[in-house]
Amino acid sequence: MAFIGNQPTAVPLTSSQLTDGLITTDKLAASAVTSAKILDSTIVNADISASAGIVASKLSITTPTIQRFTSGSGTYTTPSGVKYIIVEMSGAGGGGAGGAVGSQSTAGGSGGNSSFGTALHTAGGGTGGGSAWSGNGGLGGGLTLGAGATSIFTHDGTRGGGSVSSDNSGTFSNTGEGGGNPFNGGAVGSTYISAGIDGITNTGGGGAGGGGGSSSGTIYGGSGGGGGGYMKFLISSPSATYAYAIGSGGTAGTGGSGSNGGAGGSGIIIVTEYYI
Repeated sequence: MAFIGNQPTAVPLTSSQLTDGLITTDKLAASAVTSAKILDSTIVNADISASAGIVASKLSITTPTIQRFTSGSGTYTTPSGVKYIIVEMSGAGGGGAGGAVGSQSTAGGSGGNSSFGTALHTAGGGTGGGSAWSGNGGLGGGLTLGAGATSIFTHDGTRGGGSVSSDNSGTFSNTGEGGGNPFNGGAVGSTYISAGIDGITNTGGGGAGGGGGSSSGTIYGGSGGGGGGYMKFLISSPSATYAYAIGSGGTAGTGGSGSNGGAGGSGIIIVTEYYI
């Protein structure tokens, strides 16, 4: 249609003008996009056109960040702009017991707990392998998920391998292996003349038992320490700070005329931070 004379003055679109039924007044939110909001988001007018469109470089997406805590205790601080966090953590592994030849050996020490937050989301440490004559591998660590978190995956630590005895020196089989968890850090069993292998650091893997040796008489291989508990959980509205503590690995048991066991692997906490 052609206009004769003056062109009509441009006026803002009002709700009374929306008569086609496709756009209703309830769809006009009070927080409608304004020019100021577009500029605050770094999308400039030149980008909003049929030729240019909204380009990806203007969307200001922040990739997730990660913080790892591998020892000791302290305070985790949530970075500015983080919308939610996912926490993955493990308690420490128990130590393996020492091996023995005709005498008692020392049990491995228990691993420490790892914890996050005042609500105490706790991944328990594994217990140490029992002394050589007991035959019992250490128990795996348990778990406690406190308030304010949603579980993604949990796994109690697995039990360490038991000790084995033999009356035939020189033909003794491997000692008890260390227990593990999804970080898979439990130590493999040692040979009958070797010291126990340590669990892998920052996995919560249990240490292996020590060998009994090659002397004549009844040989007792040490049992393995239990693995630390594992948990992964979501905190959808994170607080500004959280206290944390990392479990220390269980001590190695000493041998009774045999070899020492292996120490347990320490725990860990990994926090992944999401901004959108």
